Amino acid sequence: MTNQIQKYCDKYGLPYYTIGGRKTPQCVKSYAEEYSGQACTLEGEPAKITGRFNQFATVGQIDGPLAVEFRWDTIRRVMNLGGNFQAK
Repeated sequence: MTNQIQKYCDKYGLPYYTIGGRKTPQCVKSYAEEYSGQACTLEGEPAKITGRFNQFATVGQIDGPLAVEFRWDTIRRVMNLGGNFQAK
């Protein structure tokens, strides 16, 4: 996977950085900085996005037990569509 990301970044001239030994496109880092800590919903319940320094974001219910990991580009897409995440 790391090799694929490096090839992708090299192909499109994107800078990348390393998290936990894995190369990640720089654009993903900016998504993490932009959306980490923001309020949203998960299965219709109030939730929050966390995991700024992780490869994947975690959306966790504030008053419930449910927490789900998503790719940062998925976080961006769902937040742009209103921020209602589904666990399914």
